[in-house]
Amino acid sequence: MTSNAILDRAFTALKAEEREGLLEKAERLTFGLGDVIIKEGAKIESFYVVAKGEVRVTRNVDGTVSAEFVGPRGPGEPLGEMSFIDGLGASATLIADGDVEILASPGAAISKMMEADSTFAGRFYHSVLLTMSRRLRDTNARVLPPST
Repeated sequence: MTSNAILDRAFTALKAEEREGLLEKAERLTFGLGDVIIKEGAKIESFYVVAKGEVRVTRNVDGTVSAEFVGPRGPGEPLGEMSFIDGLGASATLIADGDVEILASPGAAISKMMEADSTFAGRFYHSVLLTMSRRLRDTNARVLPPST
């Protein structure tokens, strides 16, 4: 999957030139099997998107056990979006499940794009909300019995 296609999937509401702008500002980060990408509680300064590989999402339970609580995140999946939005620490630890490449768009660069074009901000947050809504529905489907 090309970097453009990855951002197309992550930011469905953005214009092509806006995705290009994010790609130009993004740093490529690489991780190997078992590397921690984001640690639970850490502040997130960039918006992450998986470019290659898969990432496991884990949480500490009772401070002793690290439990996986959702399926792996793969190419085109945003990471750390909740912390990016609310400024609080990460709600989970993200671990590379093999060779992983992340596109990290700095929050400062995204803020500049928003200041320059407020309609970009609306489209950016719309994309993020679509991801969060899909993930909440997935979680509900795993936790709640289907309604009849």
